[in-house]
Amino acid sequence: MSDYLAAMAVMKVNYDRRGHDVLQMLVPFVADSARRSRQALSDDSIQQDLQTTFGLPVPRTVIKTLLRRLTRAGALMREHGVIVAVRPEIDKPEYNLSADVSRVKSAQATLLREGAAFASRVFNIEVSEPDFSAALLSLVRDEVAPLAVWAVNRVQPSFHVRVDEGLAHVAAQFVLHVVSEGSADSQTALEQIAKGSLLSGVLWSTDLEAPDRRISGLEIFLDTTLLLRLLGLCGPIRQAFSAELAQLAIESGIGLVCFQHNFDEILGVLAAASAVLRSGRSKYYGEAVEFMVSEGWTASDVEEVISTLESRLDERGVSVRRKPDRVAKYNMDEASLRRLLDENVRYTNVAALDADVDSLASIFTLRQARHPRRIEEAKAVFVTTNTNLATGARQLYKIGEDLRGVPLSLIESQIASYLWARHSASATALPLNLLTIGALSIAESEPKIWFKYVERLDDLRARDRVSKQDYVMLRQSLLARSIILATTENDIDAFTEDTADFVLRHALAEHARALQAEVSERQQELIDSEARASKAEAERDHQARSQRAAYRAVAEKAARVVVILLGSVLALIVLASAILSFPWPVDPPLSASLPAGASIALGVVAVAIGTASIVVGLTIRGIGQRAINGLAGWLEVRFRRWFAPTIAE
Repeated sequence: MSDYLAAMAVMKVNYDRRGHDVLQMLVPFVADSARRSRQALSDDSIQQDLQTTFGLPVPRTVIKTLLRRLTRAGALMREHGVIVAVRPEIDKPEYNLSADVSRVKSAQATLLREGAAFASRVFNIEVSEPDFSAALLSLVRDEVAPLAVWAVNRVQPSFHVRVDEGLAHVAAQFVLHVVSEGSADSQTALEQIAKGSLLSGVLWSTDLEAPDRRISGLEIFLDTTLLLRLLGLCGPIRQAFSAELAQLAIESGIGLVCFQHNFDEILGVLAAASAVLRSGRSKYYGEAVEFMVSEGWTASDVEEVISTLESRLDERGVSVRRKPDRVAKYNMDEASLRRLLDENVRYTNVAALDADVDSLASIFTLRQARHPRRIEEAKAVFVTTNTNLATGARQLYKIGEDLRGVPLSLIESQIASYLWARHSASATALPLNLLTIGALSIAESEPKIWFKYVERLDDLRARDRVSKQDYVMLRQSLLARSIILATTENDIDAFTEDTADFVLRHALAEHARALQAEVSERQQELIDSEARASKAEAERDHQARSQRAAYRAVAEKAARVVVILLGSVLALIVLASAILSFPWPVDPPLSASLPAGASIALGVVAVAIGTASIVVGLTIRGIGQRAINGLAGWLEVRFRRWFAPTIAE
């Protein structure tokens, strides 16, 4: 397994552990290098060791800063003009990488085993874990790691790795598989790699020690594809990344702009999508129309977007603006620009070439023909999803004498990483979203082979070789597309009827497995939900019983006090009746001194109590207990009504 992947995961762990300090996360790496060294240290030796040990390219300026931090902390010292390690300090646990490396390697080993098994099951390709590690490493470095490197520091880090096209598609589909239905552990391991790779690119950005400073006076102009993604017209995964990019720009004080000609391009894409949806054509290509067809959009849905397009952009903080008027002293060699772009992008649509030339020439005018050294000073940057376009824009500086300025165009990952270094806490999902976007772009490459597959699929449908349901699923399946590209290695001539049958078999089997897994997951969620509901109901019943018992205890206590008081009064009355009704040897009797009614009443009470005691065994104590029970029941009902009306009586 690649030490680079482990280093990326450890960087992510350190970053979270050390308060989102981009520089501080690297301190253990530099300290580890210094501890292993048995000679005098220098920024050059540390840089070479990090590259050799972890495949981690770190700018020399960053290493110098970290060496100063370690010196201030007492882990390093200057002795006779050279830097040496202070052994008791450099050996402290906080500078020890071994535990973290061991832990993340274990998690990543599991991830790679899952990847190799995925390749065998879905693509029928047997791949070793080291080879799959190389494929995943290539994907991560190509799609996440380069970032803002050559945008701001004029230096491209040397960490490029290439694998064959088939493995590239396997790795891309595995990333999509983990993101959509992988286990929590697999998603965590992948997220660590993505975030660490993004952080490795951030190291090449500027102002790392002042990350939250706002950037005033800078505007980024978004290309057509990014705007479609931001509007949610290319699916939720792509929208999530574009929305985070827009949020980071706004938080940094940067304006978001759409050129009028890009606005018109969006209208053209939507009009084409509406035509496809209205006619039901099977031959179409592009993120937006693929998403709309797969989601069951209608032509009227697209027309609604067209009618509200400008307001939708405004809601997302994007203003529409016409390109600036050309000024003679700020003009550029547009013919050379057109040639460079065409050589890099290989346009099949002249209108698209014209739009890109207009965009870059407008940025050149807005910059007043200056070549800014730092993004903060650039005034305007065109942000695109097209790497070849950004490369052509970079080569444009060969026309002039200054090769070191910020190019007219950056790819979205470059500007995103630059801004993410400032506000990573507000865009926590951006690294994994960025890796997912890269995997999607690989899965959707080479439309010519895809169109040939669609023709074969149409033929099979016409001959009832596939059902209507299977046809719709396979027509929209990115997995099927990846299986084709991996099987044919992007060679159109290698696509045969056997290839189509193979793709159908494996794609259907994997989709069926995924569907069964989803059904099982939903069933488990239902079981868990019912268990939680039963537990909650039991807890409510227990709480209600406990409250009722508490109210009953209070009611009984109050009733006992009342009955004892009343019983005491009654006992005095009974005693008085006995005394007064007894034939005392006095003349006249004491009862004669009482009113006749009172005397009779006392006699009746005495006789009643005596008779009840003889006939039914009723005692004074029994009468008191019954009175307590009755009064307690009455008080309990009143207490619940007054203090806990939700408890059932």
